[in-house]
Amino acid sequence: MSEFDKKVSRRHTDSVKWDSIKETYQRDDLLPLWVADMDFLSPAGVKKAFENYVSQGLFGYSTISEKLYHAVINWEKQQHQVSLTKEHIVFTSGVLSSLAVAIQTFTEPGDSVLIHDPVYPPFSAIVESNHRQLIRSQLIEQNNKFMMDFQDMEKKIVEQQVKVVILCNPHNPGGRVWTKEELSQLSELCLKHKVLLFSDEIHQDLVFSTNHFNSMLTIDETLSQSLITFTSATKTFNLAAIKNSMVFIKNPKLKEQFEQRLLMNQQQDINTFGLIGTQAAYETGREWLSQLL
Repeated sequence: MSEFDKKVSRRHTDSVKWDSIKETYQRDDLLPLWVADMDFLSPAGVKKAFENYVSQGLFGYSTISEKLYHAVINWEKQQHQVSLTKEHIVFTSGVLSSLAVAIQTFTEPGDSVLIHDPVYPPFSAIVESNHRQLIRSQLIEQNNKFMMDFQDMEKKIVEQQVKVVILCNPHNPGGRVWTKEELSQLSELCLKHKVLLFSDEIHQDLVFSTNHFNSMLTIDETLSQSLITFTSATKTFNLAAIKNSMVFIKNPKLKEQFEQRLLMNQQQDINTFGLIGTQAAYETGREWLSQLL
């Protein structure tokens, strides 16, 4: 546990978390608890991988290595029982930018997109900045936890002709780890009304027992044909600055359309440090994550 006992000062390092306090709040004696950014050192294996890359002194264009694909596939299978192949994976620069690309790819201006309320605020910003109609379904508070209101969701899906539902799984900011039963009900709803489901699963690894994370990719094989899942190693291993994420798409047609939009936006090239950091984290970070939790 020694790595997690070390106090690391991040002031005067251009840290968004620590160095913007005074500008934002006109005082600097506050604790910045507003951002998903840890003050623990990232895994030693990640630092070592970066050091090895920097030491060779050349920083030209990079390809995506087979080892990286293998690392992602192994992590998802061993940690979350998600079965993937290389053909299901698209590397991107971030979950939010990928959500924006997906909105642009699979909806048109004026189309309705449903999100929960409350939910991670950038979801609404992405929908509205792309000139789609934002539909909110209020979460219900029962027994001191949030629950999805499936009756309200179905009513709005029908009445507003919703094309896409965006799920935050696990839920941010409510802290809910959705159960398999809840996700199955959501799956049935989307399949019934032929609605695409975008599942943001970036917090998949940061779940405390006795909760168990269930990826939407494990709920219903039929749903996988109308499902796009987004995740990243960055939240898990405190690597937000490396700007790398993965989009899992099992439907070949949807994947082709998504990749074509990336190409149109010139977003197909990924930061090399993102690729290296993600591979190293998944290859070397399992014990680190266990100690972190």
